Amino acid sequence: MSRVIGIDLGTTIPAKATQVFSTADEDRRFHELVKARNRADALIHSTRTTVADFADRLDAAAKERIESLIAELEEAMKGNDAKAIAARTETLGTETGKLFETARSTSATGSAGPTGGAGDEDVVDAEFEDVSDDRKRD
Repeated sequence: MSRVIGIDLGTTIPAKATQVFSTADEDRRFHELVKARNRADALIHSTRTTVADFADRLDAAAKERIESLIAELEEAMKGNDAKAIAARTETLGTETGKLFETARSTSATGSAGPTGGAGDEDVVDAEFEDVSDDRKRD
């Protein structure tokens, strides 16, 4: 057999090819795990940011529920089960979506009112007239 740089071409390449194909399934599972963890981490970050933005509009029970879901997701991320991470990510996304939508609608109807929250301020509507020249300019 020919030898190139210490590699026996007759036996090494087929053995390496077999090894590569045998680990393809493991590599795919690892890739799915990494993607699930990345999605979960992004959702946790955005959820915490949104909770901070809506802190005055969420009650204590809602904040506690969100933190509980985040803790469950973080615990799942410590393991190697991509499906469990994806399921917890989906649950957190669904639950927080409902809570934040409720908070948005509560704040929109509760504080803004028909005048957009202007209260007793005097509002003056401005009128304007377009006096630009209709001729094309070069």
